[in-house]
Amino acid sequence: MATKLTPKQLKALLKAMPKPNLGKIDVSSTEVDTPKYELPKEPVAIPMGKGKLSLNDLRKVRATTQKEINPNVDLVSGQYDRNAIQQVLDASKRYNYDPYTALAVALQESKLGQSDDNLGHVLDNANTIESKLPNRKEAKKALGKNEFNLKYSADDMVRMLMEKKDIANKLGLKDEYHHLQAYNGLGKVYPKTENDYHGYDMAKIYGVDLPKEGIDMKENPLYGKQIIDLRENVIKKNPEIMEIAKTYYNPNAPVQHSKEELMKIFKSMKRK
Repeated sequence: MATKLTPKQLKALLKAMPKPNLGKIDVSSTEVDTPKYELPKEPVAIPMGKGKLSLNDLRKVRATTQKEINPNVDLVSGQYDRNAIQQVLDASKRYNYDPYTALAVALQESKLGQSDDNLGHVLDNANTIESKLPNRKEAKKALGKNEFNLKYSADDMVRMLMEKKDIANKLGLKDEYHHLQAYNGLGKVYPKTENDYHGYDMAKIYGVDLPKEGIDMKENPLYGKQIIDLRENVIKKNPEIMEIAKTYYNPNAPVQHSKEELMKIFKSMKRK
């Protein structure tokens, strides 16, 4: 009959047992690959400076219609506020979003701040950094109303572009035209749709005749076509924007900041 060991005896027996010899591992070999955990460096951002920047719109054909462009209505050549452009670039960098696309959206929506200081015309969105500010009134007073609105509307616009892209992807709409169309809406547009905004029924939208039965923007993403047209044929045709905006995009950037981190960034950010 086997003798049953007490816990104390078992512990003493295990302690007395010889330890196995595992040998030594030579880590000096060149075959040992030591992983590097260094984060990629972000590009050094070039500031836009002050004053106005000239944009020349030399388009001959409109992407939404594939017809000859109306130079009196459809071209967007003009002088644009560098500060508004700077705010869009800052927001793009904050979220590692393509700055050329963001600038094209702001150009379409608010003429880069010329028509109003809500750069992306995002309305009634409770999920904003601005809404989370514990000292919103003080921040607005410190920056000035216009500067404050440009800064936070640019941030709101870029966040919304990213959120709508995710929604489009979940709906199975994987192309960029629909990603951008989701920002503007994927439903039907009728002549009366924007009557409250324009004060009249629309005959055309983005140069396309608007029938009474409307246009399904999911089937024909006209807004997406318009933004890509402005991006490729106006924004990217400006040498200064091309030189500056490339420093605001890092394709190898780490994961996006949380809302809490962004709050701290907003409070401490000082442009060099």
